[in-house]
Amino acid sequence: MPEGVCLLCGSLKEAVTTACTVCGHLPQEDEIRLAHLFSAAHLSPEELDEASERIASGQRPAPKMHLREASTEEGLVAKEWAWLVGGNLLLTPMLGFAHWWGWRSFRPRAAQQALVLSLGMAGILGLMWIVFLTR
Repeated sequence: MPEGVCLLCGSLKEAVTTACTVCGHLPQEDEIRLAHLFSAAHLSPEELDEASERIASGQRPAPKMHLREASTEEGLVAKEWAWLVGGNLLLTPMLGFAHWWGWRSFRPRAAQQALVLSLGMAGILGLMWIVFLTR
């Protein structure tokens, strides 16, 4: 039973992350989430066949579903909040900025939360330095 659809040629394949046996296309890192949407985990066998026919006829699936996913995506979980606050406070706010940069395309809501947290922490730490240096 086919588990997924090739995003390039539309042929059915056995696993989402394997190369297509017809055209050889292997989903890249930025296509994996989209490839999973075109799998048996999300579509019935009839829907897989329909998706296969549509892609084979030339219709291309949208490469990014960020608008819909961003509204439903969970942000930071409690453990991530704790690590970011602790890391920003004890190490440097650059830790939070690095997480923001890394998450901005895959976890946009979490990236935004990390940015706001890091900017706030950088502001607080900057004010503390000013206060301690002017005393």
